[in-house]
Amino acid sequence: MYSLWSMIGQQDRLESLMKVIKIIKPHVMVMCEVAANLNSPNFVNHLIEALFHYATVFDSLEDCMDGEDEHCGITESMYLGEGIRSIVAAEGAERAVRHVNLNVWRKFFARFEIKEIGFSASSFVKIGGSHDCVCL
Repeated sequence: MYSLWSMIGQQDRLESLMKVIKIIKPHVMVMCEVAANLNSPNFVNHLIEALFHYATVFDSLEDCMDGEDEHCGITESMYLGEGIRSIVAAEGAERAVRHVNLNVWRKFFARFEIKEIGFSASSFVKIGGSHDCVCL
């Protein structure tokens, strides 16, 4: 599994990976991406997007984990804290968190002739997905 979003700031690496994927011709490739545009060159725009994104993530954690659980604190400080620091304090190549919206990925994949296909909710459940997830 590759975190493609982490390569957005390193276009040469991302394009090299895509060329390899195209060569191996996978039948299926699953793309999971957050619904946030954290790659805006404008600091205020990516900060506002980040506030909405991380507020949602923290709300989800609150619903799924006990706030007193040590794993919750580790998740918040190590994983989410690094992402927040990256968005707020880093610029240029140092900013590692660069999520973009789905339309950006669609255009990028189109350059490599990778086609988006839909699949049914029952197919999603068969591969281990939840009945509560929405398939687009």
